[in-house]
Amino acid sequence: MNYLNMFGHKMAGSGYSEIIIEAYLTTSGCLKGVLNGKSYNKSLWCLNVVSKALERLLVVAYTQRDNSTNDHDSANADVLDALIKLLDEENLMAAMDDPSINQYLGEYMTFQDKVRNGELGKTAQFWMSFPDHVRCVFMLLYAVKINDFPLYHKCMGNMANLFC
Repeated sequence: MNYLNMFGHKMAGSGYSEIIIEAYLTTSGCLKGVLNGKSYNKSLWCLNVVSKALERLLVVAYTQRDNSTNDHDSANADVLDALIKLLDEENLMAAMDDPSINQYLGEYMTFQDKVRNGELGKTAQFWMSFPDHVRCVFMLLYAVKINDFPLYHKCMGNMANLFC
């Protein structure tokens, strides 16, 4: 898959290969296959794990930067607790209808956009593109699996800058 190979080229010299080796996601012998996409499953798994880790780091940065999150946490703790204990449509709809959760998510999305625009520096801006591209890759795979051509077309358009 060409787009997996392009991740390897884009992330060359960024520390991505060191991250996946130090996190024991792959070995040095498999690294070349992971970076160029020849080890397809392992490549996708590494992309997924590192993307989730970056998302968690971004949430931590947001909560450390925003002191008002304590109000949000206490106001919606019961709704989120119910969602975590039993993930079903009723609890999900209750969480989505909670105005404090919607406000918190809106503020978090605004923070993400600020990071994408370089508020936390060039390094954070570069690494913020990683989960965005990973999301496009997984949406592309999903579009192929369910035969959704409009979604496929949108994902391919969003991935164009990965190939530049």
